[in-house]
Amino acid sequence: MGQIQELEIPEGVEFIGVLIPGLKTRKITLPSTLKAMASFGDNVLPPYLQHIENLKEVHIKCANPPVMDDFLLKYENLKHVTLYVPKGAKTAYARDLNWRNFGAIIEEDVVIKAITIDEQPSIKG
Repeated sequence: MGQIQELEIPEGVEFIGVLIPGLKTRKITLPSTLKAMASFGDNVLPPYLQHIENLKEVHIKCANPPVMDDFLLKYENLKHVTLYVPKGAKTAYARDLNWRNFGAIIEEDVVIKAITIDEQPSIKG
């Protein structure tokens, strides 16, 4: 994931184990269906060694903050990153002990694209 500049987790995903932004990641988009994450950040490096200088935006389409077991990135790591949340959700994210670590929280209109069966990726073996 070190070379990915923009990462979008597709609709339908409800749980993410570990999400570690790559060195070149600028933007992450999380789906409206996300309910929980095990951790956000590197669980090997101490928080002060997180290498996310290029990360500028995290867009999350969930009206309610997903449950987070380990939010390994602190304000010091995220003060230059803006969290974009659905309109009307800013207060919930600002009150959440994990999600409030971002430098700014901005509300935005959220468009959720429905995935039809024909559009779902198939695994060929």
